[in-house]
Amino acid sequence: MSSSGKRKVVIRDANGYDHMLSRYYAMRNMPRPDSYVFDQESVSGFSNTLEKQRFHRDMATSAKTDVISAHDG
Repeated sequence: MSSSGKRKVVIRDANGYDHMLSRYYAMRNMPRPDSYVFDQESVSGFSNTLEKQRFHRDMATSAKTDVISAHDG
């Protein structure tokens, strides 16, 4: 099973030009292996399991997006 996904969408602007947008998202609801201690400390104040899972997913998405952007630019 993949731990991430990509979605591509084509948007047509007012001038008729197409623009492809990509959205990366992580499907991981656990601490990142390379940042396990940081992630666990960061969620220690959350009382709700869903909030913790969302935090882990958002952090993994953000980290991966930064890596992709650094290599694309």
